[in-house]
Amino acid sequence: MKIAVFISDTNPSRGGGYQYELKISNLIDKIDRSKFKITFITSNKTISKALHDNNINNITIKSSIINKFFDYLLKNNYIKKYLNILSIFTFEQKLSKYKFDLIYFLSPNNLIKYIHKHNLITTVWDQCHRDNVEFPEVAHKGQFKQREELIHENIKRSFSIIVETEKSKLNFNKRYGVDLDRIKVLPCTPSDFVDKYKNIDQKEINETIQRLSIKKNFIFYPAQLWAHKNHSIILEALNIIVNKKKIDLKFYFCGQDKGNLSYLKKLINKLNLNDHVKYLGFLNDKDIVALYKTALALVMPTYFGNANIPPLDAFKLSCPVIYTKFDENDHLFNNSIWEIDLHDGENLSNKILELMNNETKKKEKIQNGHKYLENISDNKVVAQIEKLFEKYSVIRKTWE
Repeated sequence: MKIAVFISDTNPSRGGGYQYELKISNLIDKIDRSKFKITFITSNKTISKALHDNNINNITIKSSIINKFFDYLLKNNYIKKYLNILSIFTFEQKLSKYKFDLIYFLSPNNLIKYIHKHNLITTVWDQCHRDNVEFPEVAHKGQFKQREELIHENIKRSFSIIVETEKSKLNFNKRYGVDLDRIKVLPCTPSDFVDKYKNIDQKEINETIQRLSIKKNFIFYPAQLWAHKNHSIILEALNIIVNKKKIDLKFYFCGQDKGNLSYLKKLINKLNLNDHVKYLGFLNDKDIVALYKTALALVMPTYFGNANIPPLDAFKLSCPVIYTKFDENDHLFNNSIWEIDLHDGENLSNKILELMNNETKKKEKIQNGHKYLENISDNKVVAQIEKLFEKYSVIRKTWE
């Protein structure tokens, strides 16, 4: 059976989306090729190069404006009936020459709406545009409508839909009416770069710390600068710790600015935290590992989740985790995190101080984080994906 794996977001500046697609691609690459002929596809040469750099062979199939124009025309039933020959100019026609039996999209992708004759496995990372409709990144510029249309018109017809948690599965079933049997839970696992750099020596760590001018006693947050990432509550907590309780603590954050950096800089200045907070810009993977290994904790008060990759990376690197109190965390993380209330900066400040002053509890949570990772091993994820391919291959035998 011939399977296309479509990779759309593989750009390091994209943060978690990049890490997720790269990781799943590497896991799929381990599947027995005597059973399945797997081809990795991108629509962008830059992305293709990034994949080749990570030893993932791939082909590039572009979707041009002309392809999209004819796809748009063919939505009209009259044109489709009498001028179906126009389909030779569509994006799907480019795919058809490879005779794929199944196409697996590793992320939500608008190209899905141009595919009508192939069966799909699609991925829905989250439904946060429904959970948190207030945030500009999901409410403005037609984002909410675009996400809903992609799900209603395209993703819902997939052979299988991949989500990251049981809660996401139940929510997708409730919101969109998709049978539970068609929704599969594939948990996130730590980023590939964590394994690659986890054994860097102290000399390399010190070089990174010196180059970035990092000072001791700091908390760390690697995330794109969206509003929902909630950097502001960390600044509120830091104000309590540094300015009110007179305890020395630094906060370093990194990631691509998505429009919120100017606001954060104003807030840092307003709270008189310029000597205690530093934006590091976009860091490479090795630098991030060095900071995880040196930080007092990863602090991640995001509104979107609860499946996020940084806590898993921190678990792997024995870095304590302070994380949002989502409904499912008790079940998922086995008492391996300090849970925080997103509406209370003082609550976060108390959790940070507790972590700093309770070595026994810190060691216990780090150990629990390692235990959690044992339950979501890469081999288990590979087995789940292979089982899904095998299920479809049985069905595919019923037609030519």
